[in-house]
Amino acid sequence: MPEVDGQNRHCGYLDIDEMDTKKKFQHRYLIVDRKKGLIQWFIDKPMKASDEDKPCGIINIGYITKVDVASKAKVSYCFVINTPFRPYYVQTINQVELEEWVEIINDASKITVPKLFFHPAPLELFKMFAAHLAKDASIDPEQTFTYRTEIVGGVVVKKKCTLDGQVVKQDEPTSPTSLTHPDQHFQFPNVGSKIIKQGWAIKQGHVRKNWKRRYFILKQDRFAYYKSDQDKEPIRSIPINEILAARAEDEMKPRDNLLLLATTDKIYYIQAETEDDMYEWVDAFCNAI
Repeated sequence: MPEVDGQNRHCGYLDIDEMDTKKKFQHRYLIVDRKKGLIQWFIDKPMKASDEDKPCGIINIGYITKVDVASKAKVSYCFVINTPFRPYYVQTINQVELEEWVEIINDASKITVPKLFFHPAPLELFKMFAAHLAKDASIDPEQTFTYRTEIVGGVVVKKKCTLDGQVVKQDEPTSPTSLTHPDQHFQFPNVGSKIIKQGWAIKQGHVRKNWKRRYFILKQDRFAYYKSDQDKEPIRSIPINEILAARAEDEMKPRDNLLLLATTDKIYYIQAETEDDMYEWVDAFCNAI
């Protein structure tokens, strides 16, 4: 059962699948350290603080997207810690312990929103906040805009406004893609059609785990892959806001030139044709995100 040590950290013995096979679980001593923002596990309970410099494994709490019961795993009393890079399967000894650990880790990884966002604030405070966000992004806080919609001539028009609600005058006419009949759903302009990168690569399947050659296209608003570069309809299309991270897979290296793409519901393993191409894809995804 989880316990609390002298540093107010939840800890205890669990069985962890370190290699992500759902078959070989190792008996480890796990510590949830909120101050460090880490979950660490050791072969045995550390006796001294210096021993904690050599854990068997580490999870950055900030990377955890969800912790839940692993209903699809063929292991009793198993839960999964989901991160953008891989899932970590953990087995407990009973249902009560499982539920306690799920609650502890979910609570440690939850995001708290400052109270500022729940109360109306004066314009100057919003400008200060915008200036803070723009500090390293070369954005003028005085040019921070919002939008509002109006019915003009029987159509819905999206107008750019300043923070104080003043409509910004536009030199160019409103794009037809931002207009729609009031009986239809409102549609935002299609501003993400530019292709950032495209090319052939090999993708691992999610069910059979086989590798197939696919044609990939990354645009400003979405990522898609096709059976052929001549196909018009993709096998799958993923909105860019569902992509969490991309990186070169340097740890296990089951294949050369392998990159990992983490989305809100899946992790994709993609093998590029060359090492340079792999890093180009990683940079392209990072820029798009």
